[in-house]
Formats: sequence, C-alpha cells, structure tokens
Amino acid sequence: MTTLAPPTRASEDDPWATADDVLTRVATGDRLALAELYDGTAGRVFGLIRRTVGDPIVAEAVLQGVYVDVWTHAPKFDARRGSALLWLGGVVRRRLLQIPGGREHDDSSGV
Repeated sequence: MTTLAPPTRASEDDPWATADDVLTRVATGDRLALAELYDGTAGRVFGLIRRTVGDPIVAEAVLQGVYVDVWTHAPKFDARRGSALLWLGGVVRRRLLQIPGGREHDDSSGV
C-alpha cells in the first residue's frame, strides 16, 4: 500500500518535514502557504491518486479537489491529533471515495 509518509531523512527545506507548520499557516488563510504545501506534496499525492484511479484526467480532477478541500478545511487540522500528512491522506481518501463508478464501486470483476 502506498502512503504519504515523509522520507526517512528530512532536511529543514523538506516540505514533508514542515507540513504541519505549513498547513497551520494555510488554516489562517495564507495563500502562499497553500502554494508551498501544493508544491511540496502534489507530486506524490498525484502519483497516489493516479495509481488508484488509473485515468490521468480523473486523477487531475481529484487532485484539484483535494487542494480545494485542504484550503476549505485546513482550520480543522489539529497537529495534536496527527501529522499534516496523515490529515492530507484523509482528504485524499475522502475525495477518492466520492468518485462515481470508481474502483471502490466497480462490480465488473464479478467478485
């Protein structure tokens, strides 16, 4: 299973290491922080979504929805309850579950 875990060796300029701080800034309405979070995480998030849905166009739409949700719901993030990356993973999961006819709902396999 693919996760959004940060690399084992994080540096100070590693966006995965500072995601909690960046997401906290996003929660205050900081647009530059959202851009910073996007720039640092969107590649991996897109890869996860792409592998899950298969279709790159659908994956791009889901990715856009994920970061809209991040912007909208960032004030709900609480670092005491878990990391920003765990929270972001939950946003991705919820978005993936909203895809009509997605793999989660595909009955064509006969199983």
